[in-house]
Amino acid sequence: MKKATCKQLAGACDEIITGNTPEEMAENSKKHAMENMNDEAHQQAMQAMMKMSEEEQQNWYKNFVDSFDSLEDA
Repeated sequence: MKKATCKQLAGACDEIITGNTPEEMAENSKKHAMENMNDEAHQQAMQAMMKMSEEEQQNWYKNFVDSFDSLEDA
């Protein structure tokens, strides 16, 4: 299992997000964002991600997947 902070995943805080796969971590990150959607900093982070083009989002996700194995073990 790997871990990363919300900020490392383009988020707004230092809460630890974990996952056994990039997909699981991405889903856990999404859940965390939804749980914090009333927080201004998280709203801004979500808006920044939504402003990215589809290609930019795909590139961001590819980079995340490619670097997943280098994340710290949980």
